[in-house]
Amino acid sequence: MRIGYDIDETLFPFMPPLIKFLAGRGIIVPSYERTHSFDLWKVWECTREEAFKLVNLFYDSKEFLELQPDPGALDLLSKLRQSHQQYAITSRPARMAPATLFQVGKHLPQCIMGVHHTGQYTLHSHGNEAATKGTVCHDLGIELFVEDALHHAEEIASHGVRVLLLPRPWNIGKPVAKGVIRIPDLSAVLDYVNGSE
Repeated sequence: MRIGYDIDETLFPFMPPLIKFLAGRGIIVPSYERTHSFDLWKVWECTREEAFKLVNLFYDSKEFLELQPDPGALDLLSKLRQSHQQYAITSRPARMAPATLFQVGKHLPQCIMGVHHTGQYTLHSHGNEAATKGTVCHDLGIELFVEDALHHAEEIASHGVRVLLLPRPWNIGKPVAKGVIRIPDLSAVLDYVNGSE
């Protein structure tokens, strides 16, 4: 099976390190638990431009480069790599490719066959890019994808890909589209894959 993974908040925690990074610079934003929307400007009560400026500060920091994976990520991907092809598909901007490859190569060695950036999470992105996570999944023949953002999960599912959705504050309590299945944590991916074979 070909399995795809989002990176931020799926394989690597992103929001808690971002919030900690900003606090270290005297910029206080709502806690992770209060991050009710994927659109951070709606949570932080600032402009879209200001939110992306803060995220870009983090992208360009050593703290971002030093992100640690979810404790279960290496175990999961290591167990699945023997029988499955695994890819990382992220909405990070393309300029983050060197940092992303460094993070994946250092912490998830020999587990990921390819890393793809859609560039959807950028200031000038408005959801009309030629490459979306769903189109990349389609092109790669991805059969199962693991995601945290509900709008990405729904778009990927619209391409006929089964999506496992991790619980995050920005998707809790919201209905999911056909083809999207809620799971409690990354360890449930292995159970799902083993149960579907």
